[in-house]
Amino acid sequence: MRSPRPRCWLGIWSLGLVLLAGCPLSGSPPPRDSSAEPSSDESPLASEPAPAILSARLSRVDDPELDGRDGVLVVFDLEVDAASLDPRAFVVSRATTGPVRPEMAVLAPANEDDENRSVMLVGDFGDATPQGQPTHVAVSGPLFSEGGRRLSGLGASIEAFELPPRIVALTAMTPAARRCEGAGALVRTYWSDDLRGVEPDDLARIRVELDEGSVHPLRFDDHSTEHGEASQDNVLDLCLADGAPARRVRVEAGAFQDAAGHGSAAADLEIANSASPS
Repeated sequence: MRSPRPRCWLGIWSLGLVLLAGCPLSGSPPPRDSSAEPSSDESPLASEPAPAILSARLSRVDDPELDGRDGVLVVFDLEVDAASLDPRAFVVSRATTGPVRPEMAVLAPANEDDENRSVMLVGDFGDATPQGQPTHVAVSGPLFSEGGRRLSGLGASIEAFELPPRIVALTAMTPAARRCEGAGALVRTYWSDDLRGVEPDDLARIRVELDEGSVHPLRFDDHSTEHGEASQDNVLDLCLADGAPARRVRVEAGAFQDAAGHGSAAADLEIANSASPS
């Protein structure tokens, strides 16, 4: 059974800053003995695509919910191992001053047990002016995926604060308990920023193409049965009545908003089919 979402993940950040500021995390994976590992030709990971950062975005600027700090939201294409997550593993480059390490790194705003692709970095990263915004994020220290893949060395340009949030990944999944339960099919969407104001009326602004014809989603779901609707994060599940394979998703521009009120970008994207997580 998947863990329920806390009603407010931002409320724990001030305490987290105190804990992380002076104490190294003890959950980081131990150093690997490369001599005991198979060669790249023999490794089962050799044929898999290299890990990647799907997006990095200046999400918050002088945000009161972050005690006046800034937030950069980084979305990976793999689930991040929470035990290896440490703010000292990241470096954020700034346009007018030198690079800086975040004060905090958390699995947020999507933090359920099968949504751990998103990491919010919190610190002093600049301001919302074109000259003052951060420019690049890099993983410079030990960081691993839940499957044990090393994420060190990854980097990405940081999207500007004023840009609209956008879909960065689509995945076809199997409905399950507390994940579009009872629906015929499910498409999970990952966004570059958390979405606000997701309402049932917005279903009419989304069309999902099937093998034959297209449909509006039956409902939104984000596993949070206590709220009865999608929670405020950057993962949004589209529950479909029809069990036919979904092929494409189209979303109207401005269907949703981010925390700063920017309307979301239009989308017309093919779906990457994959198995449901265990």
